[in-house]
Amino acid sequence: MYEGRANDIAMLGCGRCGGIWLTNDSAQRVVQTFDQAVVALADQAAQRAAFNVDPGPPVACPVCQKILVRTKSRESGIWIDVCGEHGTWFDRYELGVIFNSLAPKEPTQPQVYNGETPDFRRGANTELPDFVKVLERELWEW
Repeated sequence: MYEGRANDIAMLGCGRCGGIWLTNDSAQRVVQTFDQAVVALADQAAQRAAFNVDPGPPVACPVCQKILVRTKSRESGIWIDVCGEHGTWFDRYELGVIFNSLAPKEPTQPQVYNGETPDFRRGANTELPDFVKVLERELWEW
């Protein structure tokens, strides 16, 4: 395992499989700061992985060697391996997927209509384009 740092967040990466280990403290800081540098470093580790590894078998905590508990992330649907005492193991590319599912989304602005309020009574809008008149006629006949 190789240590990498993205700003003040330390992570361990596996050169064989591209997985990432974050301590509980580091994982909390990732969620609090949503630092894209963390994802960029994790993606580099994933791209440089020497092997494609089956993520199915249980993984041991690199600190205490206990088998990690597999937990499904509600936001992304990805299964991650967690040691409640020490940290979380993210298989290749999982950290980026989870990061993106948790990152705050840009609020969308509602569209504002500044024109006149249309009159939807039958026959009231004689200036409407032909396709709208046809649609209006079909709805009234239905």
